[in-house]
Amino acid sequence: MKVWAQPDGKHLRAELSTRPVQLKNPATGAWEPIDTKIVARDGILQAARVKPPLTFGGRGATW
Repeated sequence: MKVWAQPDGKHLRAELSTRPVQLKNPATGAWEPIDTKIVARDGILQAARVKPPLTFGGRGATW
């Protein structure tokens, strides 16, 4: 849940979600939005910021 004070100083605005929308960055301690965009890191395709980490097989991977 996120809550903001409106400029009039009398009202609040709340945004509720039924699923996680942020993850804590262990390096900085900051809360950051979940990002499911696929990126390449160290030759591996993976989601930018999700938990648990989601990776895809690399070039020539076999199952």
